[in-house]
Amino acid sequence: MSDKTILEQWREIAYNQQADRNQLQRFWANYFNIEKGIYEQLLSNPDEVVSGTVKELAEKYGQDVMTMVGFLDGINDSLKIPNPIETMDENTKVTLAFDKELLYKNMVDAKADWLYELPQWNSIFSEEKRKELYDYYKNAGYKVKIYDYPTLHAAGGKRYLREFDIEELLFRKPLVVADEQTNAYYKDKVVLITGGGGSIGSELCRQMAKMRPKQLVILDIYENGAYDVQQELKIAYKGKLKLQVEIASITNRKAMARIFEQYHPQIVINAAAHKHVPLMEHNCIEAIENNIFGTKNMVELCEEYGAERFMMVSTDKAVNPTNVMGATKRMCEMIVQSASTHGNVKYSATRFGNVLGSAGSVIPLFKRQIANGGPVTITDKRIIRYFMTIPEASQLVLQSGAMAQNGELFVLDMGKPVKIMDLAENMIRLSGVQGIEIVETGLRPGEKLYEELLVKTEELDKTENSMIFIERDSALSAVEIDEKLAMLKEACATDDDLKAKEVLRKVVPTFKKPEEVNKTAFKKQHRETEENSKKGMKVALF
Repeated sequence: MSDKTILEQWREIAYNQQADRNQLQRFWANYFNIEKGIYEQLLSNPDEVVSGTVKELAEKYGQDVMTMVGFLDGINDSLKIPNPIETMDENTKVTLAFDKELLYKNMVDAKADWLYELPQWNSIFSEEKRKELYDYYKNAGYKVKIYDYPTLHAAGGKRYLREFDIEELLFRKPLVVADEQTNAYYKDKVVLITGGGGSIGSELCRQMAKMRPKQLVILDIYENGAYDVQQELKIAYKGKLKLQVEIASITNRKAMARIFEQYHPQIVINAAAHKHVPLMEHNCIEAIENNIFGTKNMVELCEEYGAERFMMVSTDKAVNPTNVMGATKRMCEMIVQSASTHGNVKYSATRFGNVLGSAGSVIPLFKRQIANGGPVTITDKRIIRYFMTIPEASQLVLQSGAMAQNGELFVLDMGKPVKIMDLAENMIRLSGVQGIEIVETGLRPGEKLYEELLVKTEELDKTENSMIFIERDSALSAVEIDEKLAMLKEACATDDDLKAKEVLRKVVPTFKKPEEVNKTAFKKQHRETEENSKKGMKVALF
């Protein structure tokens, strides 16, 4: 008797890269027919709650237990109450009560046309409704999953990858952060989201649209991203969402004043920023102008036009920063916290880690490199990072902003950090290819081996959400902030990036050189490893 679960046994067969290719194709072709047949029965009576043990359902649909488990694995994300697929045996009681829209969405996400085009859907949704759902889900998701057998090569030498849920790379279950209280807060409010065409900004717009604001204003300096999310939301909400797009830079005080005058936003979420670490190392003045003075403009306009709340999107790179991007974000946090002590607006900042699948993240890069046959490049195999999905990060921003009293710096308990090396290896494995080399290229300018979420880990307060915490940090006075801003303005006027970086180090005292931090981190890790080794413990270097 195998000590593996039924699901593990199924996956070993279904995704066996050593199996004969033709044999594997026949396996999946047979499974897809079985899957289609079961869905035909389920969709014929969609309101019937089918339940029973795994063995009973296998008998009901004329399948063996392992094949039934494979089906349960596929439908699990569409169920109202997920089944314990990782641990189930043939006697486990399961249910197939599915959410109709969610099931259709997942079929579209999976590019499973043989499923979302089943005639049974005609009795569930009208043709107009199906088209609406198809158009929306085809363009709205962040998933990169398809139902297909792992394919290595096709005719002409083109490489195809087995695609996967981006959550599979997290090494943990995705978190659900939003709640009804949060939704109620944003309902019937005029909301302005800057950087609304970006990876985080566009997801903030999607999440916000669900909460039925009075008006959603999407602002971005780049028109393409803003246009795309505008069209997506128009299709999804059929004109029922009051939506407007403005193209402007948050550094343009005159343009921003016009926008505030026109819309009088009650909630302002500032997701506009230059974020690419290596690029900002060589464009320090631009980073200061955009991130710091852009944030200053937004804070001042919120006060001038009587906004209720200002929410800043921050980053773990603001903690003991070793690069320009992180240092500018830390300065932004200080501006926001200072404003909370003397302004009329309620202020908060939300700090999270790296976002899987966002523009400029390692996921798109690794995917391109794997598709090209490798190598996959990582800067240093010791690097560790905290990761989130785009929806997780967006929901965190919205919930923390809704619960803010004034001046909080919110941090998410993101669990254990992930080794970039493990991420690369896992992505290669999940892509269904072999022989892809991983190559170290050396740390980039401003890059450190690890990221932190807190400046002082001992100074931490809980919130009503067990995953969200508040860092206690002393706010600077308005005078102190103005002095720092004056120094930065004078530095930017020199048009000298090196001088600007020197001044940035002065105004952000925690801004250290990466070699200092990395050296200290490596020595600490090495010391802990030696100590643990003496105790007979096995510890892996990060």
